[in-house]
Amino acid sequence: MPETEGAIPDRVVHRVAETQGRDPLELPILEDVIDPDALETVIEEMPTGEVSFTYAGQEVTITSDGEITLEDSTVSTSPHLIQVDDSEPSKGYQSSSLSE
Repeated sequence: MPETEGAIPDRVVHRVAETQGRDPLELPILEDVIDPDALETVIEEMPTGEVSFTYAGQEVTITSDGEITLEDSTVSTSPHLIQVDDSEPSKGYQSSSLSE
């Protein structure tokens, strides 16, 4: 069962460190990639969808229920929010950048 307890930014850093077999303190500072407070707020407040961003060579995806998945990434991307609108199928999704 995926870990869904604790602050999302902390969980991201620890998951990436665990995946890479590194100490969390060896990883880049998460704030250099995405605002941790904004990330936490977006995930807590969005009813559906996901947020994806690249951190320490991993494509990090966090769903609206707080589940974190990682994939190896060779391309650096800006933080990106995908908000799914299930109320009207024709709307599809809305996308916006989370970077400053």
